[in-house]
Amino acid sequence: MNSDPASQLMASMEFNGNRKDVSLPQGGILKHERTIILILEDEPSLRELMAHHLKRRGYVALLASTSSEAWNFWKEHPGEIKLLVTDMVIDDGTTGCDLAEKLLALDPNLKVIYSSGFDRDVVEQDYTLAKGSIFLKKPYDPQELEMIINAMLNTPPKG
Repeated sequence: MNSDPASQLMASMEFNGNRKDVSLPQGGILKHERTIILILEDEPSLRELMAHHLKRRGYVALLASTSSEAWNFWKEHPGEIKLLVTDMVIDDGTTGCDLAEKLLALDPNLKVIYSSGFDRDVVEQDYTLAKGSIFLKKPYDPQELEMIINAMLNTPPKG
């Protein structure tokens, strides 16, 4: 990453209720070639849109519409999935929090982005979001998602 401040793009993101400024290079998002991202989203058009944008950036996007599909991907790619992007409420009756909790117990360094059409304060009345996670309210711009993913993947592991 170029350290010249004039060549940096600043973004302010919310990490568990705290605003954090992150810098990204102007002219684009850093590529994390072949980084595997697991997407749990029950809305097909949104799932495909996310996959399109992420694959365009060189990520490997594993698409699940149910928690059981996401769990199967996790078992097929042990230790390889670096980020979970999950909807909060899934049509199969589970939640993104349920899946994130299960996966974080196996890999505490997994990065998590929760997404919902509800505001964060409404979601947090019923669910506890993982420490260090990001909450992204729908609808959002795919470029915003790319920027957040890039920043998260450039954040040192927890611990």
